[in-house]
Amino acid sequence: MDDYFAPDALFADHFFQCFRMHKTVFNRLYHGVRSYDDYFILKKDAMGTIGFSGYHKCTVALGMLAYGTTADSWDEYIRMSESTCGDAMVRFVTAVVKVFGFQ
Repeated sequence: MDDYFAPDALFADHFFQCFRMHKTVFNRLYHGVRSYDDYFILKKDAMGTIGFSGYHKCTVALGMLAYGTTADSWDEYIRMSESTCGDAMVRFVTAVVKVFGFQ
């Protein structure tokens, strides 16, 4: 997170290589889906544990789309369960279609 999204990020915008897109494109997608669905907003669960950030959920969804990976393949990399990855993917795609009007 700090390498790409902190105010004093290690990598500048033109070095952002996540899914071969500029950081501004990723941020536009992130803010669009976040404004549509509060699932992508960081919050605590009933036990008070902080969940995954919207950046994590968007990264997983884009990774599954870009590389054709399955939801369970992200478990070891991001430590996110298969069901959470699947939910993130479905909600991400739905939000992108609704916000940006792709059909």
